[in-house]
Amino acid sequence: MQTKKRSSTRKSMAELERLARERADEQASRIPWKRLLDTRNEYINWQEFYLSLRYPSFEEWKDMAAGCDDTAHLVPEVRGVMEPTKRVAPDRLADAVSRYIDWEALAYWARPVLERESELPEDVAHELRQRCPGFLEVQSGARDWQRFMWWIADHYFDDAKAGKWFDAVRMLAHRHPRAIRTMEYADHCDEVWGPSLPNPYPSFDTWRSEADCYVATTGRE
Repeated sequence: MQTKKRSSTRKSMAELERLARERADEQASRIPWKRLLDTRNEYINWQEFYLSLRYPSFEEWKDMAAGCDDTAHLVPEVRGVMEPTKRVAPDRLADAVSRYIDWEALAYWARPVLERESELPEDVAHELRQRCPGFLEVQSGARDWQRFMWWIADHYFDDAKAGKWFDAVRMLAHRHPRAIRTMEYADHCDEVWGPSLPNPYPSFDTWRSEADCYVATTGRE
């Protein structure tokens, strides 16, 4: 019984479709071909426009976002710095910024010793030899924070320098909250320690942990 009912429904729909096509053909025969063709094309264009308004999936949205120019609304100076990053994968750029923040933290930790002590404490020298093999030997004479950062850039960010996006790495790193906190903690240590460095000198891991927890005070409670 149900099979007969479904068969009857299909026949009715087929008949309606046939009648609709015949009516459409009969109406179209009374319209000049050029006008009919133009109207058809316009309908197709509007249909495509309507379909384009469909809300994209998350994956589609991410693909579209990846193709956007995120430097378009930056001031010219910043846009010039960020322009080379268009050729760099976002994950690669983010990794470089994160690594730069870590290296700069190491340099801030070592800065008081590098700039004040002619003879490095053994713990500091050991840490630098482990993390930066060759630096102490090359910089056996005058040592300072800036030379250390130049050495780090040459040895660990040569790809970014060659691709001309190293300045973008530095700019993004210096705007990062963790990097800002580290810089403020380094300045705080300079003020608290004064001309005499602590003995024993804190390990880098201890210093970095304290830097991450540091909250600058303004003197107004």
